[in-house]
Amino acid sequence: MIRIILALPPSVNSLWRTGSTGGMYRSTKYTTWRKTAVQNAKLQAGRRQITGPYKLTMEVVRPDKRKRDLDNLLKAASDCLVSAGIIDDSRCEWLEARWVKSENPCTITIEEITDETETGPLLGRPGTTLAR
Repeated sequence: MIRIILALPPSVNSLWRTGSTGGMYRSTKYTTWRKTAVQNAKLQAGRRQITGPYKLTMEVVRPDKRKRDLDNLLKAASDCLVSAGIIDDSRCEWLEARWVKSENPCTITIEEITDETETGPLLGRPGTTLAR
């Protein structure tokens, strides 16, 4: 298990901008956050990596009372962990995100999945069903 504490990730809605020629580029806000976040993630993870299937849990503190989409924060956080060399996001089997009341703006926990019985049924896989 690897636990990483980061500043609040930017919303997916503010990651990219369109240039005058129609090309896409990273926003200044995202570039600034990403540079610091990748450095912090590398420092906290050390040499640890998750190379197999994994579960990613993100716990985020609401920064204010505005309405926000929690799932819009996952993209920047996951891409940060990829850039830091901690995960390969194509190996993610399970995502969880929730608002919490704690002192850390964003806590990410990555757990390697070694046996489906540890995590319960993984929806969308052949042979899995929804509990009723």
